Amino acid sequence: VWREVLGREAGVTQDFYGLGGDREHAERVTALLAERSGRELTISELFEHPTIERMAAHLREEEHGSGPLRVLRGQGSKTPLFFFHPGGGDTTVYTQLTQLLDPAVPVYGFDRLEGVSAVEDRVRRYLPELRAVQPHGPYRLAGWSFGGFLAFETAQQLRRAGETVEVLAMIDSIIPLPNDTGLSDVELTERRFERFGEFLESSYGRKISLNYEKLARLDDESQVRLLVDTMQAEGLVNSAVSGAILNHQRTSLLDTRSLERYLPRPYDGPVSFFSARDLTPGGLRDHRFDRRDPARGWDAVCRDLDVITVPGHHLSLLDPPNVDEIGRRLNVVLAAARLAAGR
Repeated sequence: VWREVLGREAGVTQDFYGLGGDREHAERVTALLAERSGRELTISELFEHPTIERMAAHLREEEHGSGPLRVLRGQGSKTPLFFFHPGGGDTTVYTQLTQLLDPAVPVYGFDRLEGVSAVEDRVRRYLPELRAVQPHGPYRLAGWSFGGFLAFETAQQLRRAGETVEVLAMIDSIIPLPNDTGLSDVELTERRFERFGEFLESSYGRKISLNYEKLARLDDESQVRLLVDTMQAEGLVNSAVSGAILNHQRTSLLDTRSLERYLPRPYDGPVSFFSARDLTPGGLRDHRFDRRDPARGWDAVCRDLDVITVPGHHLSLLDPPNVDEIGRRLNVVLAAARLAAGR
């Protein structure tokens, strides 16, 4: 299919957009793949799996009914730990952290679901797979950034179903601040896209021609579509920015929207909150998430909150050497829960 559409040979590990693919090519590829595989396929899926190797694996997984659950470490006799993906990413970010945890603890990860927006709806899709691994509690849940919100909502839904959650660990998950800037939501969105344009220019030396005001007034998917189309039309995808980077920006944007629409309800179970000691570098900060309080807003929601300050800023917590301290402290939390339960 790639050969037919692109008019050239392609290696199985080469990036579709790096080979000159644009939106028109993507539409033709997904249409042909859908016709020949017998299932619906979207351009979003091509962004997420932009090589022949990855798309083939994706289609095989779909054929065999594979879901979002990833096994990070399958061995172990103790109660498993479930991680949840951060915004725009997958649970491979927890690979190093998993290696630092008690080897007797099996570790699983829930990856991003395409086409499911609300946090509550994502969790409802996760729960059957979680229960297939562990039918009943006590459960152990954890997540970094957006993943902490998914872990929190999973805990809420499990407890409403009568289950026990003995560990809920959130790694610097920040409740958005109220909009007290005097700007409308549209104006705030416009500012965000302006910052993304500045990021492209500073990181890749390329400017992008976007009407930020027009972009901000569109719905989420239309914003992403216009952004992608503009970057492709101006040659940014083929040269400066890979399809993988573009897809990360796309999914990060959509996950941020989901987070801002989520309202955490009061929670009276134990919560371990890992709070970054340092500020995120200025150019990467977003006003809505620029909280300075160590609890990041969770003290207004969680009755039994233990704030654990760890070295690093929000984006560096899972990198060495900062991840070593998180691993050490999370092991303490897991061991304490096991001791309290008498296991």
